[in-house]
Amino acid sequence: MVMEATEVGFRYIPFSVFSGKNDVLEVITPPHPLDKGVHMANAWLGESYDFVGLFSTFFVIVGRWLKRKVKNPGQSSRAMFCSEAVTRVIQASEYPGTVDLDPASVTPQDLLDLLKKDL
Repeated sequence: MVMEATEVGFRYIPFSVFSGKNDVLEVITPPHPLDKGVHMANAWLGESYDFVGLFSTFFVIVGRWLKRKVKNPGQSSRAMFCSEAVTRVIQASEYPGTVDLDPASVTPQDLLDLLKKDL
């Protein structure tokens, strides 16, 4: 199953359906269990997609280029985007190296680098 945050909300879909509609660049099996976080994510089913938070990550990325730490100014407490959801899942699962991550400011590349580092 794949957890995804889309314009229709947060949901689980079969990997075969997801991969039929999306380009899957990499599949990583984390060496640490994520059960606790995935169980927590069940409460998010149907939650809205955070379009404002996603677009305001632009400010976070610009801040990184300028060597400044910038919090996502558009973060919503009721909606989320994909990398934010994944960050919350791995943090809830007490995944090593995630305690100080800000879910609203983490990029997909940040997550990929973190997970690959642990393989």
